Amino acid sequence: MTITHQDAAEALQLIETAKRRSIELRGYQSASPHLVLWGVLWGLGYALSYFFPRSANWIWLAIVAGGWSVDFLISRNQHHQATDKRFLGLLMTLFLFAVASIIVMAPDSPNQVAAFIPMIVATCYIALGLYGLPRLFVTGIAVFLLTLIGYFTLSAIFPLWMAAVGGGALVLGGLWLRRA
Repeated sequence: MTITHQDAAEALQLIETAKRRSIELRGYQSASPHLVLWGVLWGLGYALSYFFPRSANWIWLAIVAGGWSVDFLISRNQHHQATDKRFLGLLMTLFLFAVASIIVMAPDSPNQVAAFIPMIVATCYIALGLYGLPRLFVTGIAVFLLTLIGYFTLSAIFPLWMAAVGGGALVLGGLWLRRA
């Protein structure tokens, strides 16, 4: 049996498609527990901030510190090696950008900060989606739009909105990635 040029080209195309899909699935598998973790933490943080607004800074400090610690452990267990230092550098850069932006812009209300951070995170998910993870793109768009909708229409209960739909979108997105 002879393999034609067309048969070889089709076989190579199938291999390339399988490789691309494998990378996509691995990306989803890696991202899923992180989205679920941060979705739960966002829900908790926004809900507690609504009910205890005077303690919101301390609440978020504890949630972010604890979340990053758990996130680091998840990453380490997933890869059975130290997390890529470039990725940690990127996270620190984004964190410092957010803190510096908040300091420079001096928001007038807590809702401005409560909307700004999720929009940064959503933008990161959208960017990752553009690089071959379309489900992260959809999740990022959902978080971004839901944040804006709540900010402009539900200011009195915005933290509760973000607890439900911001945290919920991340949890659902993480579960959706798990099913990929």
